[in-house]
Amino acid sequence: MTFGKSKPVSLTTDHRPMSPVLSTSELEPPKMIVSRLMSCNASWHGVPATFIPDSERERARCDLPKAISWLQKQLTPGDPQAILTALHLMAERRGLALPNAQALEIDIEIMAEWPSDLFRQAYKTIWTRFAYRRMPEVADFYQVIGEELQDRQKQLSTLSCLARKLGLRVAHEG
Repeated sequence: MTFGKSKPVSLTTDHRPMSPVLSTSELEPPKMIVSRLMSCNASWHGVPATFIPDSERERARCDLPKAISWLQKQLTPGDPQAILTALHLMAERRGLALPNAQALEIDIEIMAEWPSDLFRQAYKTIWTRFAYRRMPEVADFYQVIGEELQDRQKQLSTLSCLARKLGLRVAHEG
C-alpha cells in the first residue's frame, strides 16, 4: 500500500516471539517502568509470589532494580549550601529579614532532605506567587511539593516491598 508519493508501507507485522532474555523495559523510560510495576503490585495485592505467572514475575524481577535505583535517585537530598544561597537571594530581592541563625539552620536542614528538583520547583513557585510581606517558611515550600514528594516516597516503599516479595535483595540508600 502506498500513500501519496511515499515509499510502499508494509502492513504485515512481525509475529516472531519476543526473546525471553530481552526485556522490553530496556527501551522503556524508568518513569513508565515504575508506573507499570505499581499497577502490577496493585493487581498482585494479597497474591503469594508463587501464584504470579512466571513470565510476569521474571519481568518484574528484571525491572525492579532499575525502577528502585531510579526512584532512589529521584529522592536524593539537595544541597544545603544551594538552599542557603537561594534563601539569601529571596530575602535580598524582597527586602525581607532572614530568621535567626538557629531557625535558618533548621529550615535548611529540613529543605535539604528534599530532592533538588522539588526544592527548585517550590522555590520558583514561591518566587512568582508568594505575596506576603514575610520570609516564606518551610511549610510554604512544602505545600508546593508535598504531594509529589510523598508520591515518590510511597513508590519507593511499595516497589521495595514488591522486590522483597519476589525474593530480590535491593540496596536501600538513605
